[in-house]
This record gives sequence, C-alpha cells and structure tokens, in this order.
Amino acid sequence: MLFAVVQTHHRGTRLSREEIRAAEPIIGQLVISDWLEGNAAGRAIRVANLKHPTTSYCPNLLSPIFDPQIVKMTTQGFLLLGTQIRCDEQLKPVETLQGWWVRFST
Repeated sequence: MLFAVVQTHHRGTRLSREEIRAAEPIIGQLVISDWLEGNAAGRAIRVANLKHPTTSYCPNLLSPIFDPQIVKMTTQGFLLLGTQIRCDEQLKPVETLQGWWVRFST
C-alpha cells in the first residue's frame, strides 16, 4: 500500500503548518518492523521506514524513525512521531524528534 509522507520536523524543531502544507509529499511503502538483533541499543527497536514503491533494493526514501508512535489520527491521515538519529559535525550521533504526516496515496 502506498502512502504520501511529509516530514513535520527538521533537526528536532517542528515545521510551521504552512511549511508542512507546502511540502511535496514523498510517495512510498510505509514499513514498520522490529529490529531485533545487531543494533547498538541491545534491545528490540521498532523502526518506521519509507521504502521505494517499486524497487526493493533502493535505500529508504527518508531517514528511519525509531520507536514510532501514532499520536494523532484523522480521516485524512495520521501523525507518526519518533526519534531520528543523525550525525553532527564531529560525526557523533544525535537523536532528535521526527514526525511524519502520513496519508493514503491515490
């Protein structure tokens, strides 16, 4: 099933409603799964990924969200919030809040 996804945060800061509405959605397959082995946390981590709609060997279309939770649901879509991990200028991992507004793609 294809979804249209818009990021709602940039480096942990929520984007304005106007920025979110103006953003071009990214179309892909939303896959939420458990990462059971080989992660640095030493525990099962739930991960949300947006995959390419037709090609399985392509990388994720967006950086994954770790420990995602649905925090709002409407008839138009739902808001998925979790943690995004990126590297800072010194290549140290930084965890920031990330959200995706997700709706069905037609």
